[in-house]
Amino acid sequence: NATFYPPETIKEWLTDISEENTKQQFKNSIWIVAEIGNKIIGFGQYSITDREIYQLNVSPSNLKQGIGKTLYNYIESDFRKNRKREISINSTLNAMAFYQKLGFEIIKELNFKLKRESLKMMKMKKSLILQMD
Repeated sequence: NATFYPPETIKEWLTDISEENTKQQFKNSIWIVAEIGNKIIGFGQYSITDREIYQLNVSPSNLKQGIGKTLYNYIESDFRKNRKREISINSTLNAMAFYQKLGFEIIKELNFKLKRESLKMMKMKKSLILQMD
């Protein structure tokens, strides 16, 4: 995100992450990880109920290796199994092109408020065509 957001914004964004906040997220969403050996190189967080991907992250040293797409394909498959017709995500600016390649469309610009700073993000959606049983 460093090429798209100023350092002070990223610093504040990171301070919002706490152990308590993360534990609560584990209770309220599904998490998947990509590993090489015992090292986590990517992860995704989503909710079938909310029809939302909350985050999809790949280690900068492992970008452009298909890891993000593999994680996404797993998530989309889970949405399809659960008969959901739509997926949405609030995308950071650096990830927009990735999601567009996966078929997402920009719905609107968002201004994600932190305590002092704010992040420009894009609300994106993708319609899913479900196979007939």
